Amino acid sequence: MKRPSVFCAVIVFLLSVSTASALETTAIYKQTQDYLVTIITMAKPTISYSEYKSIKKEWEEFVKKLDKSKDDVAKMKNQLRKIDPDYIFPLDFFEDIAKNTPKFEELWPYPGAKAASGAGFFINHSGMVTTNHHVIAMPGSTVRVLFKGKYYSAKVVGKDAFSDLAILRAEGIDPAKYTPVALGDSDALAVGQRVVIAGNPRGLLGSLSEGIVSGLNRSLGALGPGASWPGMIQTDASVDQGNSGGPMIDKNTGNVVGVVNATIQSFGFAVPVNALKRFVKNVLLFGKARWGMLGADISDVPVSGIAKEIAREEYGLPEVTVDHGALVRKVRENSPAQKAGLKDGDVIVKVGGQPVNGSSALILAVAMSEPGARGKITVVRGDKEMVLTIVWGERPDNF
Repeated sequence: MKRPSVFCAVIVFLLSVSTASALETTAIYKQTQDYLVTIITMAKPTISYSEYKSIKKEWEEFVKKLDKSKDDVAKMKNQLRKIDPDYIFPLDFFEDIAKNTPKFEELWPYPGAKAASGAGFFINHSGMVTTNHHVIAMPGSTVRVLFKGKYYSAKVVGKDAFSDLAILRAEGIDPAKYTPVALGDSDALAVGQRVVIAGNPRGLLGSLSEGIVSGLNRSLGALGPGASWPGMIQTDASVDQGNSGGPMIDKNTGNVVGVVNATIQSFGFAVPVNALKRFVKNVLLFGKARWGMLGADISDVPVSGIAKEIAREEYGLPEVTVDHGALVRKVRENSPAQKAGLKDGDVIVKVGGQPVNGSSALILAVAMSEPGARGKITVVRGDKEMVLTIVWGERPDNF
């Protein structure tokens, strides 16, 4: 008679664990409804519709013309590029149109307004919302915030391509209608920790996905703009178009620990919330992002024979005697690195006493340093280790 009781107890335990987990995720979902927003960015058409019709008329007259000079062709190309600046004309395009005249609207449809959308979340009671830089980066665009079925005009307060972060202010919203997020500590994250992603994947507003932290301090700079931050958080939680700018949430606390900004196949990535805190502070104090700068070209330390040979022969660098850190390939003139006494061929192994495991780790440590502040860098030069004092520079906006 005891076995059924034990069996029932196990079933009750499993159900209680499952229910607790579901309630926890449900609670997070309810929290997101008070701070998660949709960001809509609209850019005006490159040309007016009346100008479009005028170019169409010029095209029709151009096609009828039997003798087309080089100037005629060049002028027509310039006009058509007003409609589509990226159009690539085949080499024999203008020779073939006499035989087979393409329909104007098929080749050059009216561009209309361009739109982009993503997610964001309230960070204070002043209507400030954070999102990704790439969500609001279209030139000449206007931005609106959609929250609980209502649209609000938004002003860009600060933006930064390097971190892919931006701050907006939703205008005219009642602070009583939303609850700002609680920001966590991304430095305390561990691989395997459970996280929740909130956003609008493929336009599905207010969606959640769940997974784990799959990796830390990832560098995706090869992907280009929007993925240049050197210390991103990797997750296996589902991330898709429309999640950009949304929060990565620590499932244990409900606090936001990252800002989602990229996806590669089955993995998503987020800028750590500690970078967001730094960005917000500097925008509010100085009106812009401020990241530290070293002033030197660096790379990972060469470990293979071929890599060491390239470093020695192509860059004229001395033999590297350590297998960790970041190699200084070229110190720039009049830079913080040069003023600190750093030399080509040095290997930086520590910043502020913290180990540097590669070039990405160094870029991150330098970026999070305060411009104008003094710091310590430990370098290996030949077979000697030394500590240099540096006054950090400020990373240029377009660097």
